[in-house]
Amino acid sequence: IQNPYLVASFAFLTTGGEDFESVLQPRNGPGLRINDSVASACMFLNKSQLDAHLDKITSMMCEQGSLDGMLLTGLSKNGLDLLQKYVEMTGDVQTACLAVCHAGDVQLTSDSRFMAWMESYVVLFMFMCSIWYLISFLDMAVF
Repeated sequence: IQNPYLVASFAFLTTGGEDFESVLQPRNGPGLRINDSVASACMFLNKSQLDAHLDKITSMMCEQGSLDGMLLTGLSKNGLDLLQKYVEMTGDVQTACLAVCHAGDVQLTSDSRFMAWMESYVVLFMFMCSIWYLISFLDMAVF
């Protein structure tokens, strides 16, 4: 079976409610999307199992640099760690900059990683496109 939702459904039915780890993290192939995995975990796991599962998924998403992990980390220190890994993997500083800018948190915008992303974003994209009015707007808003 290739569909991860069918795999999870059959795992749920065959475990008899005992082993939800096989439902949430199938061994073969891709698993459920993170939002569905979290929703299922919230419904069927007790508090300690839920905490362990959420910690496991959060660390996995941060290691992979997957933006889906922002569902769990939000724009926090862990969220910046995740964005840093994302930028390292993709080179997409625009997404990271815009995400942090929309948060409006002074602690996040004063982080050295964000400042480096902004500098790269301004140099790489805005100067190339000669968008001078946006450059001045960002300078006033962020720096």
